[in-house]
Amino acid sequence: MILRMTEVFEKFAKEHNAVIKYTLDTHLHADHISGSLKLVQLTGAKYWLPPKDADEVVFNYNKLDENAEITVEVFQKWKGVDGNVIQLQ
Repeated sequence: MILRMTEVFEKFAKEHNAVIKYTLDTHLHADHISGSLKLVQLTGAKYWLPPKDADEVVFNYNKLDENAEITVEVFQKWKGVDGNVIQLQ
Protein backbone atom coordinates (compact mmCIF):
# COMPACT_ATOMS: atom_id res chain seq x y z
CA MET A 1 0.00 0.00 0.00
CA ILE A 2 1.28 3.46 -0.90
CA LEU A 3 0.53 6.05 1.76
CA ARG A 4 -0.07 9.59 0.58
CA MET A 5 -1.04 12.02 3.31
CA THR A 6 -2.78 14.71 1.24
CA GLU A 7 -5.83 14.90 3.48
CA VAL A 8 -4.02 16.86 6.18
CA PHE A 9 -2.95 19.51 3.64
CA GLU A 10 -6.36 19.64 1.97
CA LYS A 11 -8.11 19.98 5.34
CA PHE A 12 -5.75 22.72 6.52
CA ALA A 13 -6.23 24.70 3.30
CA LYS A 14 -10.00 24.39 3.51
CA GLU A 15 -10.18 25.36 7.20
CA HIS A 16 -7.96 28.41 6.64
CA ASN A 17 -9.41 29.42 3.29
CA ALA A 18 -5.94 28.93 1.80
CA VAL A 19 -4.88 27.96 -1.70
CA ILE A 20 -2.19 25.35 -2.29
CA LYS A 21 -0.05 26.92 -5.01
CA TYR A 22 3.20 24.98 -4.70
CA THR A 23 4.42 21.61 -3.53
CA LEU A 24 7.99 20.44 -3.24
CA ASP A 25 9.79 17.27 -2.42
CA THR A 26 13.45 16.92 -1.48
CA HIS A 27 13.57 13.70 -3.48
CA LEU A 28 11.11 11.80 -5.66
CA HIS A 29 10.33 9.05 -3.16
CA ALA A 30 9.16 11.63 -0.61
CA ASP A 31 5.97 11.79 -2.71
CA HIS A 32 4.98 8.44 -1.20
CA ILE A 33 4.23 10.36 1.99
CA SER A 34 3.65 13.97 0.92
CA GLY A 35 1.39 13.12 -1.99
CA SER A 36 2.72 16.14 -3.89
CA LEU A 37 1.75 14.82 -7.31
CA LYS A 38 -1.78 14.08 -6.08
CA LEU A 39 -2.03 17.61 -4.63
CA VAL A 40 -0.85 19.02 -7.96
CA GLN A 41 -3.56 17.05 -9.74
CA LEU A 42 -6.23 18.17 -7.25
CA THR A 43 -5.26 21.83 -6.96
CA GLY A 44 -3.27 22.81 -10.05
CA ALA A 45 -0.29 23.66 -7.83
CA LYS A 46 3.24 23.77 -9.23
CA TYR A 47 5.45 20.82 -8.30
CA TRP A 48 9.12 21.39 -7.41
CA LEU A 49 11.52 18.44 -7.50
CA PRO A 50 15.32 18.05 -7.74
CA PRO A 51 16.15 17.17 -11.36
CA LYS A 52 18.69 14.56 -10.22
CA ASP A 53 15.73 12.48 -8.98
CA ALA A 54 13.57 13.01 -12.05
CA ASP A 55 15.26 10.86 -14.70
CA GLU A 56 12.16 8.72 -15.20
CA VAL A 57 9.50 11.32 -14.36
CA VAL A 58 6.71 11.57 -16.94
CA PHE A 59 4.90 14.58 -15.47
CA ASN A 60 5.62 18.32 -15.47
CA TYR A 61 7.69 19.72 -12.63
CA ASN A 62 9.86 22.72 -11.83
CA LYS A 63 13.54 22.08 -11.19
CA LEU A 64 14.48 22.47 -7.55
CA ASP A 65 18.23 22.94 -7.87
CA GLU A 66 20.62 22.08 -5.08
CA ASN A 67 21.35 25.08 -2.83
CA ALA A 68 18.30 26.90 -4.19
CA GLU A 69 16.81 29.48 -1.86
CA ILE A 70 13.08 29.40 -1.26
CA THR A 71 11.20 32.42 0.00
CA VAL A 72 7.87 31.83 1.68
CA GLU A 73 5.55 34.80 1.88
CA VAL A 74 2.61 34.82 4.23
CA PHE A 75 -0.40 36.89 3.33
CA GLN A 76 -3.19 37.65 5.74
CA LYS A 77 -6.60 38.80 4.66
CA TRP A 78 -8.73 41.04 6.77
CA LYS A 79 -12.32 41.88 6.04
CA GLY A 80 -13.11 45.49 6.84
CA VAL A 81 -16.39 46.73 8.28
CA ASP A 82 -17.47 47.73 4.77
CA GLY A 83 -17.02 44.14 3.56
CA ASN A 84 -13.96 44.89 1.44
CA VAL A 85 -11.11 42.39 1.75
CA ILE A 86 -7.70 43.88 2.46
CA GLN A 87 -4.61 41.75 1.85
CA LEU A 88 -1.78 42.41 4.30
CA GLN A 89 1.77 41.39 3.59
